[in-house]
Amino acid sequence: MDSSDCEDGECVWTVVTRNLTTDTLTYRSWVDTVAFDTATGGTVEVYDLTSCGQYPRYGVSYTDISLRNESGATVTPSWSNIVTSGLNPFCSFSVSSTSTTADLTHFAPLSADLTGDDEIAPNEECGWQAWGSGGIPPYSYNWWGALSGSSQTIYGELSQSSWLWVAITDSRSVADTARIFISVDEAYNCDWK
Repeated sequence: MDSSDCEDGECVWTVVTRNLTTDTLTYRSWVDTVAFDTATGGTVEVYDLTSCGQYPRYGVSYTDISLRNESGATVTPSWSNIVTSGLNPFCSFSVSSTSTTADLTHFAPLSADLTGDDEIAPNEECGWQAWGSGGIPPYSYNWWGALSGSSQTIYGELSQSSWLWVAITDSRSVADTARIFISVDEAYNCDWK
């Protein structure tokens, strides 16, 4: 954003934005007061959204921010990271910044789920798979209880009924867990191998 043609307490303000996907520039200009005493390094302003999935998946980032005073000298701001309270939908918004960058992100809450048989025959090899949604991929996995491991899919044999747990952790170290009780009996067969 730059000012020009400043006279009688007003300037022409021009904002230039670049779409990184299409590498196109957009220009918008208007006349307004010369007396601005606040600056915004980055913002996301939207209306009428109903789900977190309507925001850009990885948020919005601003780089190479440069702020100049009325004399044209570059100043080094210390930005305040502000997230409006009471937003609906609540999407775990986060703001981080340096003097030249601003990152505005949201994260649908991380949710863990798992699939696989809950009834198996003793000592029959079966499989279970963990599924994460929300959060910020990539995910890591930690299985415990009836079996242990660290991959998304786990295989094993059980000799007695037991709980199988998995913790899914995203790249921000946010975790969620899921569990399944597995009944072991000769009458059952493994469907998920």
